[in-house]
Amino acid sequence: MTILSSAIERRMRHGGDYRRHRPGRLVATAAMMERARLAYAIGARRQSALGKGLFADPAWNILLDLFLSDEGGRDLSVTAVCIGSRSSSATALRYITLLVERGLIDRVADEHDGRRTYVRLTAKGWNAMVTLFEDEPAAD
Repeated sequence: MTILSSAIERRMRHGGDYRRHRPGRLVATAAMMERARLAYAIGARRQSALGKGLFADPAWNILLDLFLSDEGGRDLSVTAVCIGSRSSSATALRYITLLVERGLIDRVADEHDGRRTYVRLTAKGWNAMVTLFEDEPAAD
């Protein structure tokens, strides 16, 4: 929590760069989102060039996918998140459960279709991702 608190303080000192667009959520700059897109694309290229299984990181892929989707205003279903994890459905579902337990993501029932469930970053998950991709790295 100290890293996040210091990040918020630093942004406030830099002219409101850390204003919130939703309650409890920091605003990501265009540069932060570009770094996240690049990280996601590099993961896909790495897997394509070097093959599946060498660099499995389903939790990171899930968080990146949800971060990019959230900023774009898109909801992702559990199925879409499993695909975006670049792992088997069973593995992705285990990581979804772990990320829910850690308070980084939530499962949300589709109010129009009871068969579908969406996965979204919590404010804690969103803020952690913003902090990871911030313009000025956090001082330890």
